[in-house]
Amino acid sequence: MAASSPSPTFLREAELRLLRCTLPTAASRPPPPSPPPVHPLGPVAASALAAVELGDYAAALASAVPHILCASASTEVDNDSPAQFYGHLAAAVEVFLLGDDGRWVTDEGFECRCALVLSAAVAALLAFTQQNVTGPSRKYPPFPFFSTSSLDNGWYSDAGGKQDKRVPLWTSSLDEMRYSDPGGKWEAWASHHLASSGSHVHGKFLLLQFIVFAELLLTSIKGLGSDFWSVSWWLCRLSMSQQNILDELSSSLFDQVQVHKNKMLTHFGELERVSSYWGSFLCDGEGSSLVSAALLEAGLVEYKYGRVDASRFHLDSAQEACGIHLSLTGILGFRTIHQVDAKPQMVLIAKTTKPAADEGQSAELTGAPGDVALRKTRSSVPGESDEFCDIRRTPLLAQNVNDSNSGSTQISLTPVQQAAVLAHCLHVSRRSRSDEMSDVKA
Repeated sequence: MAASSPSPTFLREAELRLLRCTLPTAASRPPPPSPPPVHPLGPVAASALAAVELGDYAAALASAVPHILCASASTEVDNDSPAQFYGHLAAAVEVFLLGDDGRWVTDEGFECRCALVLSAAVAALLAFTQQNVTGPSRKYPPFPFFSTSSLDNGWYSDAGGKQDKRVPLWTSSLDEMRYSDPGGKWEAWASHHLASSGSHVHGKFLLLQFIVFAELLLTSIKGLGSDFWSVSWWLCRLSMSQQNILDELSSSLFDQVQVHKNKMLTHFGELERVSSYWGSFLCDGEGSSLVSAALLEAGLVEYKYGRVDASRFHLDSAQEACGIHLSLTGILGFRTIHQVDAKPQMVLIAKTTKPAADEGQSAELTGAPGDVALRKTRSSVPGESDEFCDIRRTPLLAQNVNDSNSGSTQISLTPVQQAAVLAHCLHVSRRSRSDEMSDVKA
């Protein structure tokens, strides 16, 4: 039997791999994944992780959920309400995490179980985000508790459907009618549950069960009291996802987000701590990218709740971490095609202190800055040109007109630096909404 590892190396690598799914790719290719622990759940955890990395969230759930819940399947929940059923789920997840001993022991089995639960939580949250925010839209079952056949590309049938390739996971406790959610009872409960913070769900959102399920899994891991740093980051993201679908800002969610955000910054706010936690698992420059991303998300959290000063503090820290300095200045320029006299324009100037080559993909502008920015904007709107509108999409600066034949400039920004620029633009737009020079040009 393999000896117990003194530190949860497999779980820490799993944490990093899951975070990489939502962050820019590092310049150097990450090393191949380490072999899973010699444990029956090792290959299952590795399979779920790989599915999340490939963006196949349904497959990740299909791989993880049967092992998480099968031990506590019970026919007693047939007549339960959704709230009671989720109470059974929470108990089942806790039993699974603690294992046969019923207590927390950091061994290979514990690592595999935590990695499996974390992978399922991330898969559920990213599936919800993909279906409602980022796209592309895909076919998902209404519940994260059962999977579809790998042959049907995620298709599932509802009550009365002509096909039925579903492979239900708690078959003894969930009947076909419950899977099909007749009358939308379970979705209505999920909507009410997410709105219990004092606001209502704004509009129609799909897969609300997924975000509830992800919250349950992440909270279960957090409840162990174990020091897995990325859980606080995912909980912060999940809480902000919940806030973003509500029609009003919630004071209780604000308090919850602040707790998760502060815990996240305690772990990821400094490069030294990130490097000590992941060590050799990190690629070149990846540590600073993680720090910058955490600070940027903290700044956007404060921006969401209107805390301008706190938002600016985190955004400035993120800029410093990713090696970029942003400043605003005023330059005379032209906003319309027929404008004769140049008028003051607000311009954002970026100076980098780290070479973009160290951080993966970069955005590169070559030529007269005003002309290049204008061409890039035009190319982003197919079939549309300035001849149909007198207002230029990007102001033409008088300085660029005078210097257009004097040479070219080159600006290279990493993906994280580009995110820092966009976040800074958000801050400026809120700070100076009534300013006539408030059109920010990056």
